Amino acid sequence: MSDHRAQSAAAGATPVPRPSTDAAAPTSPPANRRRLAVILGCVLLLLGAGVSLPVIGLWRYANADHLGILDNPPVTDRAAQACATMAREVAAIPPAASGDTAGQVTVIRAQNQALEHVVTSMTDLGPELLNGDHPANQWIADWKTLIQLREDYADALAAGSEPTFEVPTVDGYPITHRMSESGVECPIPPEITALP
Repeated sequence: MSDHRAQSAAAGATPVPRPSTDAAAPTSPPANRRRLAVILGCVLLLLGAGVSLPVIGLWRYANADHLGILDNPPVTDRAAQACATMAREVAAIPPAASGDTAGQVTVIRAQNQALEHVVTSMTDLGPELLNGDHPANQWIADWKTLIQLREDYADALAAGSEPTFEVPTVDGYPITHRMSESGVECPIPPEITALP
């Protein structure tokens, strides 16, 4: 009977909880290392992106065609050479005597030949190079405009008129401003715009 009571008591008794073998075991050192490696990899990836994206952006900016600036080396080199030659040629032309209209016309036309040197030297580069450097064609067009206005002035002077000369403006600036500040060292000699 005592055995039966013991069994009954055992049957009705609340079982003592035992540790489950299904419970997650503490994280093992290899799992910790993997987790750490993944976190470190993500951090390095973010740092790499943070450094490389600005570098890529700067590289793309440096190699882009910037509006208003001559920046392709073959174009800028040719423009700088043409401008230097033009400045030397203009400086070598002696001024006309005051009141000598025919002499003034001759000087203006001789200066125009020096300006033409810039145009022909640049157009010799060909359309592919010029079209690839955004302001190049406009820059050449400004030189042509200046030459034509000076030629018209010389014609009027030769015909006995008293012409006036004014450099055209774009967006409030004379075209000579953008001609001389387009990424190339090309100052316009003062005698080009200071006509008699």
